[in-house]
Amino acid sequence: MLMADITTRQNTPVVPTVPPTTPAPAPRTAGPQIAPGDQPPNPFPQQQEGLRLFGAPARELLFAGLFGDRGEPAKPVGPAPGAPNASVQNGTPYEIGPDRRPNIHHDNGFLQNPNDPSDPNPIPTREPTEAERKYYDDQVNQAEWANRLRHVPFADKVDGRLGLDNALPAYEHFLKGKGADREFDYGEYLNNDPAGIATRDRVVGETRAAADALLGDLDQKVGPNPGDSVTFQIRSDAMATEKNGFGYPETEDWQKTIGGHSFWSSAEVTVTRNQDGTLSARAEVTMQAEDRYNFNPNQQDIKTQVPDSERGVLEETGLAHQYTQRGKATYVTEWTVGQAGTPQVGAEQVTPR
Repeated sequence: MLMADITTRQNTPVVPTVPPTTPAPAPRTAGPQIAPGDQPPNPFPQQQEGLRLFGAPARELLFAGLFGDRGEPAKPVGPAPGAPNASVQNGTPYEIGPDRRPNIHHDNGFLQNPNDPSDPNPIPTREPTEAERKYYDDQVNQAEWANRLRHVPFADKVDGRLGLDNALPAYEHFLKGKGADREFDYGEYLNNDPAGIATRDRVVGETRAAADALLGDLDQKVGPNPGDSVTFQIRSDAMATEKNGFGYPETEDWQKTIGGHSFWSSAEVTVTRNQDGTLSARAEVTMQAEDRYNFNPNQQDIKTQVPDSERGVLEETGLAHQYTQRGKATYVTEWTVGQAGTPQVGAEQVTPR
């Protein structure tokens, strides 16, 4: 498999740079808070009554309490890639080969078979009561109104404080999407949420270290002349938030958009012989995430403490539908082979592609 995945290129110089070391995941902190009495203006006063839900203030309901956190326990499963073309970085196996989706198991939330937590098939739904239909209609109206509110003239001030630009469309899709798959901006999470930034930098750093380890005796394949190069692909096994030190999203927006989720990385690595005989490497690292958007028994919203069961009934009755959402982002990183984790003052950070 090793030889089949390697192509040799001649005279393609790559200028090496060495990014700083991968930072440790940031400690979890509370999401954005609204100061007491700090209520955004209501552009639709006639709709004020419709904002009441579970007795919380209207300003909390529209944004923070409209729906719960994405709390799915991410469960990557499947055999680790085997030797000899494998490298393990902090518990995550990497191997030579093109990108492929690892074996990932998603739960079915309130439709999970109670007798078999690993059953991939959701249990049948039941007929909703009249009260449950009215509750669903109320949730749809609130979600549609909240998404419209993001586009009114003063929305920048509101979004600057509460920032649920990703979470609101995700919840509306849960209510109206009929279970269709959905794409989300994973790069925005990796570039802005503190836990996302730590995850991105750690995965890029581990990918570099894995590439160094997997290069192995390929040193002789690069060729002896300056500019000689070799290109190969590597891929990781599944990783997950709150596993092996990866943190849960810290901002309320991403707690409610993806919460606990699975992800993996792949990279195309080019190693080039330098004038002094050393090797420089350049990698395009692609991180991909996959999440099952649903609500889970025995969990609750981090900010409002509203139990997931309040919205789980929408799954049980078939009024709303769980769905799979995916996102990806690619970064370019460069380093000197053998120094994947060595810091260099003034070195560039990873570059989004």
